[in-house]
Amino acid sequence: MDQTIEQTIDQTIEKTMDQTIENTMDQTIDQTVEKTMDQTIEKTIDQTIDQTIEKTMDQTIENTMDQTIDQTIEKTMDQTIEKTMDQTIDQTIEKTMDQTIENTMDQTIDQTIEKTMDQTIEKTMDQTIENTMDQTIDQTIEKTMDQTIEKTMDQTIENTMDQTIEKTMDQTIDQTRPDY
Repeated sequence: MDQTIEQTIDQTIEKTMDQTIENTMDQTIDQTVEKTMDQTIEKTIDQTIDQTIEKTMDQTIENTMDQTIDQTIEKTMDQTIEKTMDQTIDQTIEKTMDQTIENTMDQTIDQTIEKTMDQTIEKTMDQTIENTMDQTIDQTIEKTMDQTIEKTMDQTIENTMDQTIEKTMDQTIDQTRPDY
């Protein structure tokens, strides 16, 4: 009888230790995964924003310059053909065109870059936040469900074990007690 009780106690202790170790490992893994996810998300957002801004600026500057140069060349040729060959008029046109081109390019590039950067940053941030929120919500729901199921099962097992041990011990005591 004593061996049965000792075996039952040993088994109970072993199961309790296994559960404690498993729970501790699960918590450690969850914390490590959460920290790694946060760092990964932050790095990804930073890299995405930097790459998007750089690419957009390069494309915008190139497109704006190409378009401005084409328009300027066409406009200059039309004006030069229409004007007389008088040297004074040619010099005036050239000087005026240079100032106009420079002012127009500066203004156009500044406006385009500002508008493109605002739109790009806003769109990238909205998409990143939406994706992060979706992932976080899904993970939180899954983790909460897993924890609830685990706690419920642990409690059920513990209650069942307590009842079984109590009944077994009562029966053992009743059977081993001499009748007087």
